[in-house]
Amino acid sequence: TEVYEDGTGGSVGNSDGFFDPGEILSMTFSVSDFRYLYPPDAQDVIVTVSSDDPDLTFDPEIFSLGDIPPGGTVQAPESLMITVSPQADLAFSKTIFDISANGGSYSTSDEVEIIIGHPLTLLVDDDGGDDYEQFLDSSLRDWDLVFSTYSVADQGEITLDYLNEFQVVMWMTGDEGSNTLTADDQTNLSAFLNAGNDLLLTGQNLVEDIGSSDFFADYLGAAPLAGNVGEVVLDGVSGDPIADELWVMILGAGAGNNQTSPAAISALPGAVEIFHYRYDSQQRAGAVRYDAGNFKTVTFAFGIEAISGLGGSSSLREVLSSALS
Repeated sequence: TEVYEDGTGGSVGNSDGFFDPGEILSMTFSVSDFRYLYPPDAQDVIVTVSSDDPDLTFDPEIFSLGDIPPGGTVQAPESLMITVSPQADLAFSKTIFDISANGGSYSTSDEVEIIIGHPLTLLVDDDGGDDYEQFLDSSLRDWDLVFSTYSVADQGEITLDYLNEFQVVMWMTGDEGSNTLTADDQTNLSAFLNAGNDLLLTGQNLVEDIGSSDFFADYLGAAPLAGNVGEVVLDGVSGDPIADELWVMILGAGAGNNQTSPAAISALPGAVEIFHYRYDSQQRAGAVRYDAGNFKTVTFAFGIEAISGLGGSSSLREVLSSALS
């Protein structure tokens, strides 16, 4: 599927790439028959469109695609026009395709999620094509936060213009050991922060890769201490507005379970250490927050995708909701 709001296919919008209240979207789609053992054609294929969002209406609601041969694909004969109510709320919205064939003896369904409205929060998935972002995604949804996602592996390096569409960026680097933040990334994030926006940055190899950079000191308020402390339990600092009463375990099933190099950092003047490794003999910090006055950053020198919530520890949802509130 492709969705447009820039005049393509009769769509009506402001061409900003977001699906805003009052716009008319144009969606193209096709249906494929993935049977390859040469059964009969899927005959008289009918697609009925609906949504879980009452703020969306569709024209037409029913498409007749005729017959689809085994292994074949048929494009819908016209665009699906989606009208977004002027009163629509910011939401993840599902467009549901109910597909029937052979006089109704065969049926299935599929769905496409689109975001209605303009989120203020962006999740940058920069984990090299791994799927660790799923843990942040599910935790943010559990918190009922609507956000956009940008995949660097799929979409290329993110531009400053796109970053500036948001007020808060969460940037995760997964297992990446180099180019966690490229020079261009650091330049763009510096400008993004200077404009008064906020950043949450997480990655177990940040210290080794960019710990000595000006960006690390000037914008994260942090200094590198160790690339791998070999510890997996961290305690939140008592009384801290983010970490008070939180403790995390970065090990175990149900999360990334990928931490081979959790790092230690210290807070530079003006910044505050918020999580310390419980069993580290030096009680070094694994996370720092920095309030520069016109922007705020929170840096985790480990991958928060590994926060498992096991053993009564704090969940990733709890950590994210506290850090972003």
